[in-house]
Amino acid sequence: MTQVISISNQKGGVGKTMIAGTQAHNLADRGYKVLAIDNDSQGSMTSYLAKESEIKLLEYNIDQEVTTGINNSALLFEDDSKVEPFEVKKNLHVIGANKKIASVQGDTIELLDNYFFNVDRLKQKYDFVIIDCPHAPGLLQQSAHVASDFVLAPVNYGKFAIEGLEEQARSIRQLQKRLNKKLKLIGIVVNDRVNRSAKQGQSQVEQLYAPVLEEKYGDLVFKTKLTRYTHVQHAIELGESLLEFAPKSNASTESQALTDEILERALVPEVEV
Repeated sequence: MTQVISISNQKGGVGKTMIAGTQAHNLADRGYKVLAIDNDSQGSMTSYLAKESEIKLLEYNIDQEVTTGINNSALLFEDDSKVEPFEVKKNLHVIGANKKIASVQGDTIELLDNYFFNVDRLKQKYDFVIIDCPHAPGLLQQSAHVASDFVLAPVNYGKFAIEGLEEQARSIRQLQKRLNKKLKLIGIVVNDRVNRSAKQGQSQVEQLYAPVLEEKYGDLVFKTKLTRYTHVQHAIELGESLLEFAPKSNASTESQALTDEILERALVPEVEV
């Protein structure tokens, strides 16, 4: 059964796009069929996974007027949508985004219905759908949650990121009551470890906020903590998976460990590669 996971936190700068993109790559490399959907008008995950010259986010009609391209997630909000996933590599496709998605307008319930049914139709061909969400609450985040089974919440050690996490948890509870009873928080991943030696120990900020997270959310916090390694940013800039760019790096090891935990929590069986 397909698992749809939104990567979401109502605070920017916590690594949502990085986690969405790297986990999509990891799952595809393990043999799972993955559809990545960019629901953020900044289009950062799109830029990571696909070359701008190849993916069709915008097109021109016979009158040379600019129209929404067939690979653009804005089309997911249309009835009888003609959206098509773009092939990144074996087992990995993406539906990208640009500023066009921010201009989606109409009746909210109708737009949410269209998005849900389009994702539901597309997901039949995949094992996982990974949705990169904007941090701002609203239609783009809510539509992803309506179509999802799980929300994975990245967080940094800091007051504002944890407050954003609390707001996100509250919005999930509200949405469970009204629109998606099956939605669950699959876990919280810390994406703020400083690359330091064991002798240096934890930073003061980590010492302050790690116990707060553990006390409030307990087992929901993933055991894997992600460190801010330069390998991660370099892989993203080159459009490569961590397994391709630096397979033996600590960054790749941590990323793969997170994939292990996601698969365990989602109760997904292994596939033969």
